[in-house]
Amino acid sequence: MTDISRAKLFGKLDHLAFQAMESATSLCRLRGNPYVELVHWFQQMLQEPDSDLRRINERFGLNNARLVTDLINALERLPARSGSVIDLSGQLDEAMERSWIYGALQLDAVKIRSGHILLGVLGTSNLRHTLFAMSREFEKINRELLMEQFSEIVQRSPEQPATFVESEIINVPGQSCSALQRYTSDLTEQARRGELDPVVGRN
Repeated sequence: MTDISRAKLFGKLDHLAFQAMESATSLCRLRGNPYVELVHWFQQMLQEPDSDLRRINERFGLNNARLVTDLINALERLPARSGSVIDLSGQLDEAMERSWIYGALQLDAVKIRSGHILLGVLGTSNLRHTLFAMSREFEKINRELLMEQFSEIVQRSPEQPATFVESEIINVPGQSCSALQRYTSDLTEQARRGELDPVVGRN
């Protein structure tokens, strides 16, 4: 990963991708996994009934039931250790950076959408390998065709800038810092100091 800070990348996530990341972190903690991985994030993004990712999967004929089962099985294969601390995996950091590069430089985006995340992962060899290991269904997606037809495929997605919330900075009454500021500072700084709460083992 380059010197692009994690906080800046979090700030570029659109609302759906950001909320999915928060949910992925909670899922990781619940399952006792030591790192938040790509599979946590994708599994949570696919919980949304409508998104870029859903529309792309539909366009390329992915079997949703099989995909859901594959992701659950991929989660089951992750290590679980009682008392481990949580942080983002290196691959997740790389996925955010690659998604921003594809979205901003190739598609003139101002926010990282779930479709950009998929493009970034598919366009990066080691991330693509991990994605296909999560589910062979993703192999049905033609990356070149997706790039070429991206705007058409996702044109009515709720992640479209005209209809989607552009800022994830949500102030909580009585608190001066944002959800984003709290989240990004906690994962990086507290993990380094060993101050994160231990993750309980998976039931």
